[in-house]
Amino acid sequence: MKRPIVFLFSGQGSHYRGMGKDLFNNDPIFQRSLQKSEVLLRTALGASLLEELYHKNGVFDNLDITHPAIVAIEIAMLNVMRARNIKPDLVIGTSLGEFASAIAAGIWDEDEALDAAVNQARHIRETGITGGMISVLCQHTQELSEEMKDCNVSLASNNILNHFTVPAGTAVLTNSNSF
Repeated sequence: MKRPIVFLFSGQGSHYRGMGKDLFNNDPIFQRSLQKSEVLLRTALGASLLEELYHKNGVFDNLDITHPAIVAIEIAMLNVMRARNIKPDLVIGTSLGEFASAIAAGIWDEDEALDAAVNQARHIRETGITGGMISVLCQHTQELSEEMKDCNVSLASNNILNHFTVPAGTAVLTNSNSF
């Protein structure tokens, strides 16, 4: 029996400066896809996506850049898979990864997804929404749940075994040895 092929596209928080650099340097399909995204995004961003990804140092946390960068990288990877005739039986996107999932499913084209990522980031910035998420790598136990409740911290998502996310805030979990 053939196992299904599943593409999973991640969301905001999965980014880092230099992501996909080896593929960009060694895979012409990946490179062409990012160069195409660069052309589409340059005016909207007022900056070079490729410069931000591969030629700068420091923290990579400007939402106006990271949002479309994640989508552009996922599009490039999707194009690499398509060129190798690897087609998904299922696509899953978490958060911002839904944009690339929509492309893989034939709902959006690349331009629409990149434009949506730019506009969503701009909207978040302009509305002044602040906050963040913290990924926690440990076993999510009943004791930890009680401590989180005592600190007024709620579970944002239970991603996979021993990996969950909580909203960033002022509460500190002080009694847990799990962190």
